[in-house]
Amino acid sequence: IGQAVLEDGARRFHGKGQVRANPKGWFVDLDLDVNQITAPDLLALWPKRLVPNTRKWIRNNVLAGEMTDIRAAIRLKPEDLAPDARPAIGLNFNFSGVKARYMKKMPPVEGGAGYATISDGAFTLVMDEGHVIAPNGERIEGAGTVFRVPDIFAKPALGVVRLHTESALTAALSILDNPPFRFLTKAGLPVDLASGRAVVEGDIEVLLVKKILIDDVDFDLRARLEDVVSEKLVEGHVLRAPRLDVVAKSDDGIEIRGQGTLGAVDVAGRWSQKFGPEHKGRSRVEGKLELSPDFIREFRIGLPKGSVSGKGSGRIGIDFLKGEAPRFSLTSDLKGVGLRLSDLGWRKPAGSKGSLKVSGRLGQPPVIERLALDAAGLSATGLVTLRNDGGLREARFDRVKVGGWLDAKVVLAGRGRGAAPEVRVEGGTLDLRKTSFLGGGGGPVGSGSSAAGGPISLRLDRVIVSEGITLTGLRGKITRNPGLSGNFNARVNGAASINGVLAPGKGGTRVRILSKDAGGVFRAAGIIENARGGEMDLLLVPLAGKPGTYDGMLKVKNTRVFRASALTALLHAISGIGLLEQLSGGGILFSSVEARFRLTPRQVILYRSSAVGPSLGVSMDGYYDLETRRLDMQGVISPIYLVNQAGQILTRRGEGLFGFNFRLVGNADNPKVRVNPLSILTPGMFREIFRRAPPKPSN
Repeated sequence: IGQAVLEDGARRFHGKGQVRANPKGWFVDLDLDVNQITAPDLLALWPKRLVPNTRKWIRNNVLAGEMTDIRAAIRLKPEDLAPDARPAIGLNFNFSGVKARYMKKMPPVEGGAGYATISDGAFTLVMDEGHVIAPNGERIEGAGTVFRVPDIFAKPALGVVRLHTESALTAALSILDNPPFRFLTKAGLPVDLASGRAVVEGDIEVLLVKKILIDDVDFDLRARLEDVVSEKLVEGHVLRAPRLDVVAKSDDGIEIRGQGTLGAVDVAGRWSQKFGPEHKGRSRVEGKLELSPDFIREFRIGLPKGSVSGKGSGRIGIDFLKGEAPRFSLTSDLKGVGLRLSDLGWRKPAGSKGSLKVSGRLGQPPVIERLALDAAGLSATGLVTLRNDGGLREARFDRVKVGGWLDAKVVLAGRGRGAAPEVRVEGGTLDLRKTSFLGGGGGPVGSGSSAAGGPISLRLDRVIVSEGITLTGLRGKITRNPGLSGNFNARVNGAASINGVLAPGKGGTRVRILSKDAGGVFRAAGIIENARGGEMDLLLVPLAGKPGTYDGMLKVKNTRVFRASALTALLHAISGIGLLEQLSGGGILFSSVEARFRLTPRQVILYRSSAVGPSLGVSMDGYYDLETRRLDMQGVISPIYLVNQAGQILTRRGEGLFGFNFRLVGNADNPKVRVNPLSILTPGMFREIFRRAPPKPSN
């Protein structure tokens, strides 16, 4: 039993205790106090066989510094000498000016100050001051960080760092990209990915071995990033966030979440990267993105001005793969977003819902590989390519369906910034019965809008005009400046060829149809099965607000009629034997045919018509059902019209001074004929008393 004091300048050593032996073994009870000592001197006094792992760690990792107020104690009883027994060791000291490594290959802590203890077999070091100079040269403050070895006798021992740092974000990212982590390098991202401030907390567990591998490190870190700005996370766009939260776990990955703005667009979401070789260079962004005109401008989608209004949101995912442009997908229910495609006359109110799915690649320029839209009666799927300046190059839709009236392949081709795109319809069906395609009042293309648009080229398989009348193989070119004008050609029900001219009018777009084979047009349309030849000039004027309804004027020159059912029955009724022979032989020539009518999706209302030739004159008005092919017509037939027409000034065109009033009712292929024989005795001026009033136009 004894004590001793040793002084060396300002340094003072004080020790006391006892060491004794008995038949059971050694008994040790020692205490040591040192007022101050440097790390190398401490190691010189530290017995090599006393807690060798802790001594070794201090020797290898504490590069400089001074310790003060050192108090150490060792307690050993004979029973502690069993093979698995451990001496009781206590140690505590303060330190300052320390330079130490906490992980190999990581920059050391400098200016460290705090205290350390050994108690119950655990070593704990608390740093009240200290900093790290990150690989990029910036300073990371580490006050509040704790280093702990839970079991100093374990082989190998486990070190636990309870981290607390504050620094510039770039400094923290620089540390995260240092070996053995290399988080950013693995994700294919630069260290200067973003600017801002970072506060990092969490635990790092590492085996205290000579060569530390990433598999030897377990960590669970959390960080708060403030005032974040990045121009590199999404190329070409500036990300700003007042706060982002970071979680990094060794058995999972790293995740950054929060909300902010991407350019002028509000965003909220998370960026994540899984750890492991199979995830190298891969990371993902998921979140919520504002859909608005700002979004269209920010990502330079290239849609015409006014195409998007209001504000909604969508779910977005962006996959980053090292060496490749980021891939993205976007989905939305479009609530709050107004959409408009003026070239198709379609709009979606902001208050209605729909479905939008977009996927492609970000870059310069972005590429939209798939776009699927289903809203307000429109469904479209296709892809969009953009110019390097962000303008629209081409939007190609494999299928566009609008309101039951259009089912076609549509291409929108950009014509430069500020210019409306060219519209190309490349196959499909247009049903004029269900749309005001040619009418006014805000309908689809050519709806009387005063705004000039891009050119429109049409290549349609079928254009349904009305029941039983379809234009096939339609080809045409149309311009809007301001109304619709242009030319087209097609075949009526796949047979007779026609040419068409579109021109703007007061109530919408007027359609003029010309043909060198009027008889062929009548046959193809199912109006007169055995007509031949003649020139046709037909004008159709759409009625605003009445899809598929037109007022029409028809003129035909020099057509012949052979064996027409209605006309044959009529001539039989008036016993026109010579006329029947003409009808069965060379046909009856009508040198002039004129008609004024209204065409609806299911009916033709004939206001007045006339067909005159040397042998016969006919006037007629009434109704024809296009779906059932039933007719209800009335009129006058005047034989030997070349002589009989002398009285025309007293009656309607097509009626002579003398003629027979008639009525045709029933199926057009075999109508019932009613003729008033007494009407031949009635001069044309009094003939109205034998027939009903003709239909009158509603406007």
